[in-house]
Amino acid sequence: MLDVIAGTAKPLMPGMIGAALAACIGRRHGKLHMTLSFCVGFAFSSYSVGPVLYYFQLPADVYAGGVGFILGFFGMSLCSRLLHLAYDVDLKGFIEKRLK
Repeated sequence: MLDVIAGTAKPLMPGMIGAALAACIGRRHGKLHMTLSFCVGFAFSSYSVGPVLYYFQLPADVYAGGVGFILGFFGMSLCSRLLHLAYDVDLKGFIEKRLK
């Protein structure tokens, strides 16, 4: 059973490391922001490695780790920026201004 768990977790580790590295490099935020961004980066990496490898016709045994790392890093950074945008936008003020 441990072989099955280790075999499943091995391709996911580079994405997790990429998301964690992006969390360390980025600006300091609250724990919820960092946890949410990390989870989104990790999920983005784990779900998109297969389609990216297929699209670019890369052999999975050679490039899965590197592609997973890059996608984890990118997914974490993208989520962090989207959260910043959501915090900065004053939606209520924007709607009230447009209705006047």
